[in-house]
Amino acid sequence: MVESKLKKTIIELALKKVEEEQIANDTNLTHDLGYDSILFVELIVNLEMEFGITIDEEDLDVNQLLVYGNLLEYVKSKIEQLNALSS
Repeated sequence: MVESKLKKTIIELALKKVEEEQIANDTNLTHDLGYDSILFVELIVNLEMEFGITIDEEDLDVNQLLVYGNLLEYVKSKIEQLNALSS
């Protein structure tokens, strides 16, 4: 569920036309999908709204989070933290 939502959000903002199946763990948002810094900030805002998470500035290692697999794991970890706080 998280993976599908994340891919859909990424695709909505991507400058290059891409299908969900084309996004792999090593997909680079900049090189493969045409993201720039403005689109990346938009993505972060959308992810915070979509998943109800907060992405902290100190966590924004852009080089890491521009790779889909790393971003997916980060979002999953933030959701787990949120769920742990809610329990």
